[in-house]
Amino acid sequence: MRSSVQPRAFNQAGGLLVLLLTLLLRSCVQGDSGESQPAVSGVPGATRPAATAVPATAPTLNPTAAPTVTPTATPATGGVPIGPLQVDAVEVVVLESDPPQVQAVVRATLPNPCATVGPASQTREGTTITVALDVLIDPDAFCADVLQPVEQVIPLGGDFPPGSYTVTVNGVSATFTV
Repeated sequence: MRSSVQPRAFNQAGGLLVLLLTLLLRSCVQGDSGESQPAVSGVPGATRPAATAVPATAPTLNPTAAPTVTPTATPATGGVPIGPLQVDAVEVVVLESDPPQVQAVVRATLPNPCATVGPASQTREGTTITVALDVLIDPDAFCADVLQPVEQVIPLGGDFPPGSYTVTVNGVSATFTV
């Protein structure tokens, strides 16, 4: 046989819980002076938080320190260069065209998914082509440090008369023949 004491105890505990929640919510709605804050339009029962003062200027930790220079974002890519791209492999593709067109297929690793490959800069001395690639990152982005593989196709500029050539991308080289 069930006792009628348990439901009554549960009802008393439930009533006490409702009372405590009501008091807690009431204290959240009132400001420091105990007056209710203006209601948020369109939201029944919601109120605006009390305004807090914000200092006009932030405190300076070391006013005599030299100013730091922040690199500006590259307009075409929207990132700040943080260093050279970590190149894993370079493969060269010679397209069947007249004159021959050559592309370097670069397989590399970015430090995180928010990073991008910056524009390529090329120099050429005789039969040696040197390509430099930087990693660009948005300074305001928050990303997990998870390595991100990437493949970049870079058209190599210049004429390629028949012969043997070497292309070096961030220290990784490949040779090809036209």
